[in-house]
Amino acid sequence: MAANPLLNHVRDLYARGGADAIWKWAVAADGAHGKAKRFAVLVIFARNQRNQEKDGSDAYRQWNERLKVYVAERDKYEKRYESRQEVWWPTGVVFAELLYHSPPHLHIACADRGKLIGICKVAQEQFNCRVGEFPPFDSVECVHVTSSWHYRAPGGVVLPCSSSRLDLGGDAGLAADINDLDGGSDQEYALYIELKRRYT
Repeated sequence: MAANPLLNHVRDLYARGGADAIWKWAVAADGAHGKAKRFAVLVIFARNQRNQEKDGSDAYRQWNERLKVYVAERDKYEKRYESRQEVWWPTGVVFAELLYHSPPHLHIACADRGKLIGICKVAQEQFNCRVGEFPPFDSVECVHVTSSWHYRAPGGVVLPCSSSRLDLGGDAGLAADINDLDGGSDQEYALYIELKRRYT
């Protein structure tokens, strides 16, 4: 059987930093399916470590408990990934802007407002994210550059940031900023990776 480079990497991480190091590696923000794959590697690693210990020993029980946790995490992320494949995604989306930047948030802009709304609904319903700075979901604030897609109306006309059309429920705005509801960045980044995979 060919060597598994990820498994070798986990062995090295564990040797240097213990269980905390391999957990941090597994939960790194690179999308839900990435986590499923990483926890699958931890399952193999923990099973191998457990089987090297004497059955019934403290070390055996400790690795067995870790194995159960890793299996549960793997299954959780795999189910999340699978559910996202079944959700309705708009077709033919062409982004004017698709950016993930600091402070951590996902910024998207699209000339087709209906498709942008569709992406934002996916962000809310499947990725548990907050959609901001886009009138179907949130008022636009006067904090962007003058030519920002946040201030554009369908057809491309740039509105003054004080326009009532940019208030919550308004009919303008062609950009959105997306953040995790829990204040982290895991889900917004997972969405960014998924949008890049699907549309770029």
